[in-house]
Amino acid sequence: MLASSVEQICDGMVRLIQKNVVARTLLTQDCLVGQGVVIVDDTFRFEDTNEIMLVDINGLTEYHVLLKKLDTNHLQLLEPVQNDFLVANGAIVQKAVAWVPLYEDTVYFGDREVIPTVSASVTVEPVTLANEWMWLQGGLSQEFRLQIMVYLKLDETERSQRAILKYADNIYRLTTGSVHLDVVMDEQPITTDLTSGTNIIPLVTVDGWPPDLDPRYEVQDNNNVEIDFKIVNTFTGPPRVQLNRNIQHNYRMADKLKFRRRVIYIYDSRVDNVEFGTISKNSALFKAAKLSWFGKETEEWSFPQEGRG
Repeated sequence: MLASSVEQICDGMVRLIQKNVVARTLLTQDCLVGQGVVIVDDTFRFEDTNEIMLVDINGLTEYHVLLKKLDTNHLQLLEPVQNDFLVANGAIVQKAVAWVPLYEDTVYFGDREVIPTVSASVTVEPVTLANEWMWLQGGLSQEFRLQIMVYLKLDETERSQRAILKYADNIYRLTTGSVHLDVVMDEQPITTDLTSGTNIIPLVTVDGWPPDLDPRYEVQDNNNVEIDFKIVNTFTGPPRVQLNRNIQHNYRMADKLKFRRRVIYIYDSRVDNVEFGTISKNSALFKAAKLSWFGKETEEWSFPQEGRG
């Protein structure tokens, strides 16, 4: 239980950073020279004024500022593209904080002896696990503490220092934006559009999604989210679940409609310290930021317990 909980929290933080700080999404239509709107699979993780990059499998790269997120699939750039970015060439859009890319495969579980020198890198590793009783008869609070390191190779200008500050700020804002941070979540697509007033949710599968009276379920698309549902019944053929109450919004599959389950409920979390400096790794100097994050959950214990003496 101890090892799996710590591992889940670290894996969840890695995925959270990959999804929100990297925010990689595929182009779904070619973007040709002179065009200022990019059509992609999902714009959910992007915000107006983000610094972004377009890149394809051949290494063709352009950096841009996002003028406006128009909807689930359209991003309007401040300036038009100067090259052709083709779906056939695997073109993508992702964030590029301070024009320095961070890739999904340079966000690591655990620190590394060798750190890439051509991009930013982030490592996540456990530091401590502490606990204390919240109430008698079983309320044990567990506090996970992680160290999040950001690395960028030192150069002869102020660029690396400014980029480290921006990356640290991005992760700081991500991890302090909600004290109930969704670090460990399960999710699957909802298979039809939903209309307000229903409590029947069609899913891909109900295997592993049994009736559950813990209010830890969410309905979400790129425009709305409703939380704290319970599953009161499940059905097969076609698979669907019945919730304890009706939804209040309309939802569309075109807006990345999904059903989510909170695996670990974090009732308090934040980054409470950030340090900056320079560090040597693999015979190179890196600017670095160290963010100390904690998250707290409660675990129910039943008493009396049988001894194992």
